[in-house]
Amino acid sequence: MFFLKRKLSFKFLVVSLIAVIVVITLTVIQPHANNTSINTSSLSNLFSSNIKSKTTNNNDNNDNDNINHNHNNKGGSKKRIVVQSKKDLLNPSYLNSKKLIDNVDYKSKVSPNSPFSPFVNDVFTKYNVQGYISNPDNVDLSLPEYLLSESDEGSKKEKMCSILEYDNYFEYSYGSNQLILNELSDMKTLRDDLLYNYPKWFPFVQNKDTEVDLTEARILDEHWVRFGGSAVWLDEHQCYLMVSRVLYHPFGYEKHCKISLSRLELFDKDWNPLIGKRIRFSDISVNQADLDNMINKLDNEAIANVNDDPELKLRSLNRKKKFLNRYSVEFPTWLDIDMDLKDGETLGTEDPRVVLLGNGEPLVIFNMIDKDYNIDKTTRSIYSYFPFRKINPQLKFVIEGRQPKSVEKNWTPFLHRDDIEETVTSIDRGHLHFIYSFRPLEILKCSLNDGLCRLVFENQFLTTLDETNNEEDKKLNQYGGIRGGTQFLPLPFSLPQLSNGRQLWLGFPKLHIDWCGCGKSFYRPMLSLLMENDGVYSEELIVPILDFDMDVLSFDRKTTKCDGLNNLSPNSISAWDVLNYDTITGKYEDYLVFTMSEADYNTRRIVLKGVLNYVLEIYKNKEIKELFEITPDSKKVLQKALTCIVDYSNAECSAYGKAHPKD
Repeated sequence: MFFLKRKLSFKFLVVSLIAVIVVITLTVIQPHANNTSINTSSLSNLFSSNIKSKTTNNNDNNDNDNINHNHNNKGGSKKRIVVQSKKDLLNPSYLNSKKLIDNVDYKSKVSPNSPFSPFVNDVFTKYNVQGYISNPDNVDLSLPEYLLSESDEGSKKEKMCSILEYDNYFEYSYGSNQLILNELSDMKTLRDDLLYNYPKWFPFVQNKDTEVDLTEARILDEHWVRFGGSAVWLDEHQCYLMVSRVLYHPFGYEKHCKISLSRLELFDKDWNPLIGKRIRFSDISVNQADLDNMINKLDNEAIANVNDDPELKLRSLNRKKKFLNRYSVEFPTWLDIDMDLKDGETLGTEDPRVVLLGNGEPLVIFNMIDKDYNIDKTTRSIYSYFPFRKINPQLKFVIEGRQPKSVEKNWTPFLHRDDIEETVTSIDRGHLHFIYSFRPLEILKCSLNDGLCRLVFENQFLTTLDETNNEEDKKLNQYGGIRGGTQFLPLPFSLPQLSNGRQLWLGFPKLHIDWCGCGKSFYRPMLSLLMENDGVYSEELIVPILDFDMDVLSFDRKTTKCDGLNNLSPNSISAWDVLNYDTITGKYEDYLVFTMSEADYNTRRIVLKGVLNYVLEIYKNKEIKELFEITPDSKKVLQKALTCIVDYSNAECSAYGKAHPKD
């Protein structure tokens, strides 16, 4: 066991710098992908739609070549087909008449460079999924009312749920690489990096009183944990960017967390880590020829010292690294946040999620203890961080005209079409939308320049449309069990577009219910299909529970029994696209890469196949209105749908608890 001393021995310094040289040298010498690929500056490129991937050069990848450049080109995609009815999204005769198959280059999507190529030949398991629609057409609303908690109208309640119920399936595959990020060797690397390279965090990542008699292996196993991996595919750089939480618990992992930091890493399409890869800052302008000349000059100086004193050689290479850090970020790294450095608990970033903006630029969203909480009267606020920007990368969000909650968290980001189409520059960063609350549904539009957010939709009409505006009635429209999980994504660009500006998004919220039959708290992924028309938002479909047939690890990290917290939480949609379209059946072959956390310990990757068919077939199998209208009838249906969702969730939790008893 050791603790950091202010003055490291010269021997240790040399050893550390040699390690840096080895990494840099391997990065310079080893031939691997140069990542010259298609531009991700438009949402169409985000899904690799209609664009042929460029050939990857596998012959050279030095520090200079390994700096990828961000671009801002929104061209390159064919015009989308427009359909009048949502049913036509899966209507083969209509889509064939519009020559959908000729409008998309599917071959490029299964190229060796595609993020989907590693698993298209996997064995997938069929998974039956039950959900509930909330905008049905021609539904008998004369059925008696019932309350959320209890009802004497059990048979009628069951009948209503059967009308709203939607059963279908998609498929899943866990694949071979599960991204379980808690190997002791990895944790040692992370801890050492913090102890020796980030002095501002020294006081928060070690405790001499509790660790004095512990071996390093025991400290890593009992006091450090990493989970919550959220990833997105960067098409331009041909790799995944993942952010994960690294937590330090000075009194053991079951006790309170001292600090939570965010680790940024790159992975190739096969989920192998990319060490030493650099990406250029998008807001730093520099002449490429001048940059190349300076790098060559530093390289020559380092080579000249090969046979000289090793310390001089190390200094030369370290000098080059510092120079490159001015213009690019080297991975892996940490989210170098501005945080409250006062003593306390759960400092730093909590629940980090990475999303892609309309120009293909990544943005990390997280909540954190607010340094100005004495002014704003809020403990935690929502922040964002641009990992590929050098100037003012961190931003705090504030809702205009609304007093913040004591704890702001679980905001769900998504890109509105306006966000995608607006021009983004090194100065003007554009906007991003958030689902602030699911029940009642509230939508924010936030500036990425100053963090100011406006409430652009709220469905408080649910409690004011009729004369039964009483407390029990309000309970039918307010439910805290649906919370933020993954980001919401628009349907892949290769699909037809709905007329009249209507938009659809898919996401995986998080179900959080207490004392339902499996321990104290029960967390599971959900699925939601969000629609917007002329500023009015609604959820077309909600799937209450997804567990992908898993026996979820308990917090003891050994069993799957229901004890305490039983936690399977959605983190991110890492990639999603359609790879083929069947002109006979009208079905799409789509793949969705999904990450989730288990027991606040493991990060797991799962690939879903056929999710697009699952959600779109609601329009084929159920009678659903083309538009969501704000009326007393829509209020009743939303109330009844929520009741069905809550009842189904509690029943599934109870059944899981009986199958996984505590004792």
